[in-house]
Amino acid sequence: MASQQGRAIFFRDLSLIPPKGTTQADRIPDDLPDTIPGLPFLLRGWSDFPKWEFQVRLVLENLGLQDLVDRDLPRPEENHKNFVRWHSCSQRLQIWLTRQLSDEVMEAFVSSVDDRDFADEAYKVIRRIVLGHGVVRCQNVAYKLVRMTRADYSTAEQYIEDFKNIYKLAKQLQCGLPPFTASLLMLREIFHDIPTWVTMIEQAMPADAGSAYTDIDFFTLCRNAIEQSQR
Repeated sequence: MASQQGRAIFFRDLSLIPPKGTTQADRIPDDLPDTIPGLPFLLRGWSDFPKWEFQVRLVLENLGLQDLVDRDLPRPEENHKNFVRWHSCSQRLQIWLTRQLSDEVMEAFVSSVDDRDFADEAYKVIRRIVLGHGVVRCQNVAYKLVRMTRADYSTAEQYIEDFKNIYKLAKQLQCGLPPFTASLLMLREIFHDIPTWVTMIEQAMPADAGSAYTDIDFFTLCRNAIEQSQR
């Protein structure tokens, strides 16, 4: 398989981002780009949400606009020096967020009766649409995590990536599995793809793995499993 390498980023004209302000308008940069790049994929459902959210926050943090979707920060009052700029940026960012949605999610967004005119509102509505509400949201994610099987996917890599993403989402919602338990479930599902490697990994696990295994161990296992499945 051909080797891959990371991609460069530009550091020219890099400016320091000021400390977190008291409103969403305090840290809007003076210079904004003409366009915001689209994400590499559209949000189609809750299984995509961890990757989608990561990509959204990465884009916004690179532009210095992350505060506009932060519901913990209050909006500026009309007498704030950046109120007009915030108002315009937030509404424009709301449009950008909706363009990162699949047709199905967008339809649900349009049908929502919740306020969604500004970026922080839109972000909250999108999150609720794809993740659900309260206990039901946790049930959906937890059931998905323990019930998903390798047979549902064309390749082992697809299964492992999806399992890892659901694992992250479950942890975020505080309804996740211990990393060792998740590792055992994943290894069982991919056994027929790479039986020798799975057996070797299981036999090498320490006796105290149940208490010693960490998220880093699980993510490393996922990465190594994908590499083995591609050979």
